[in-house]
Amino acid sequence: MKQKNKSSTKNLVLDKKLLFDRQFERELSLFSCVVWEEGDRFGLKKWLGQGLAQVLFVKKAASPLITIYYDRTELDYFDKLIRDKTLKDHKFFPKVKKYFLKYWQPLKPYAQGRKISSIKEFGKFYQNLTAWWPLMSLIYWIPAPDSLTFGGPQVTEAKHLRKQTEKFSDDSELLFLDFFKKQYPKYAQYAEIITPAEVFSLFNKPFSKLQLKTFDQRKKQGFIYQQSQLQPLNKIKALSFNPLPLATNQLTGQIAFKGKVTGKVRVVNLTSEINTLKPGEILVAHMTNPRYLPAIKKAAAIITDEGGITCHAAISARELKKPTIIGTKVATEVLKTGDQIELNANTGVIKILKRHAKTKSSH
Repeated sequence: MKQKNKSSTKNLVLDKKLLFDRQFERELSLFSCVVWEEGDRFGLKKWLGQGLAQVLFVKKAASPLITIYYDRTELDYFDKLIRDKTLKDHKFFPKVKKYFLKYWQPLKPYAQGRKISSIKEFGKFYQNLTAWWPLMSLIYWIPAPDSLTFGGPQVTEAKHLRKQTEKFSDDSELLFLDFFKKQYPKYAQYAEIITPAEVFSLFNKPFSKLQLKTFDQRKKQGFIYQQSQLQPLNKIKALSFNPLPLATNQLTGQIAFKGKVTGKVRVVNLTSEINTLKPGEILVAHMTNPRYLPAIKKAAAIITDEGGITCHAAISARELKKPTIIGTKVATEVLKTGDQIELNANTGVIKILKRHAKTKSSH
């Protein structure tokens, strides 16, 4: 794997002028963080003339989740840049679509069940995935809420391509984990916290004792990953973040499907928790994907931290006619399983009526 020039960006990692917003929370391995960041920094640059430089991945100790932050100013700039490109450059979307489909072809067999069987095959898979990833990001970005104001065939085609491939962005993670654990069973415990470059190094020799010690520390203590650099979690103290409004008994968000429901909350942060939702409960999640469908079908309503009106939760809500509020930013932090709430998807307001006993004792 080619090594990126790190020296030119090192001094930006701890730039206190940046103000980070929490955008996503995911069950991700470090492998997926590297693919994501390469797509943002280097992949988007190929298609837009510049890349998203300030994406930050934070893995807390003992947590299965990784939180992804962006600098709000930079993110807003890219929203406008992509919208303008799509509107004003009539060659832009056809070109994105063409290469999206081109790089999708070698990945499609894996979406249909093929497994990675060797380090050599993994190398080709990784190369194709990192080429496809920024195009996938653009296909997801184009039907964003602001872009929907112009409508047109670009949005329709982007939605269609997204629906065909949306499951694979998650499946690529599972493919890697399956490959690594089967190919290198003695290192299986490190699968979630290892970089592609470290995987490729196994082509020549096994991990040294010093490398294994580093992995153990990374796993135990957590880390931050930004601009191709891994750093200890304590370095996060030098960064600035927009605070989340957690001390509240009322939340607001964007209406995805109208309706009004009163019921108990079930917070589902992990895919392993999907089956814990009981019929009639209100599903609360960071976001949803096709794996959440069994829970969505049983839920009385849906609330998410993330998403716009073309996200999976919003589309599912409209198809299944489930009252849904998306983009609350903090629902998974404020609401706890067992809380009694009123979800008013006619106004976009969620009220906490009664806290669950365990929630009260923890406040």
